[in-house]
Amino acid sequence: WAASTGANTYTLQEDTQASFATASNVYTGAATSFGVTGKTNGSYYYRVLATNAVGSSGWTAGGGPCVVLHPPPTPGSITVPAQSTGNFTVSWAASPTAMTYDLEEDTTSGFTAPTLVYSGAALSNNITGKTSGTFYYRVRAVNTGGNSAWRTDTTGCQIVPPAAPATITVPPTSSTGSFTVTWATSPGNPTYELQEANNSSFAGAVQVYLGPNTSYN
Repeated sequence: WAASTGANTYTLQEDTQASFATASNVYTGAATSFGVTGKTNGSYYYRVLATNAVGSSGWTAGGGPCVVLHPPPTPGSITVPAQSTGNFTVSWAASPTAMTYDLEEDTTSGFTAPTLVYSGAALSNNITGKTSGTFYYRVRAVNTGGNSAWRTDTTGCQIVPPAAPATITVPPTSSTGSFTVTWATSPGNPTYELQEANNSSFAGAVQVYLGPNTSYN
């Protein structure tokens, strides 16, 4: 604060309200500054007055609060499936005071060349289209005060081919030329490719369906 002519000491008050209804003295002395330390998240208002043997001046208040916002804590956990056929979900625990989260992916557990795959407020992200390899993930919490440390999954998700559907059902005859082919579900939420041919060796087969369903008309 600015020096006041004739002042012997200054009194600095602090409050979490602009009205200073519950103000407390945080400094009394001859200096014209005071170092504030150890504040938790919140808004802090300050005002100062000058004093000499005759009396005290009026208060001079700051124009607005100092908003303290520490970086958020590291998310407590991250969940990555050990294996997948290529489509899976990575999720993590909420971090108090976090505004958003950054999720990074790498093909090594050391994260030597990570890629940002998600940044937002959600607590999970769907990973799709992985075809081979092992993928590692780490997440951090973010607010305007900064970033938390990373929470890392060091096991990774190994991409494995899906098991073939156990059965496929095709009607032996059709009098109309319209019929339904169905097949058993394969673990891991894969997509399915259905091929058709006019011979049992599937020479010249063509793809007639590609998708998540377990039947095709």
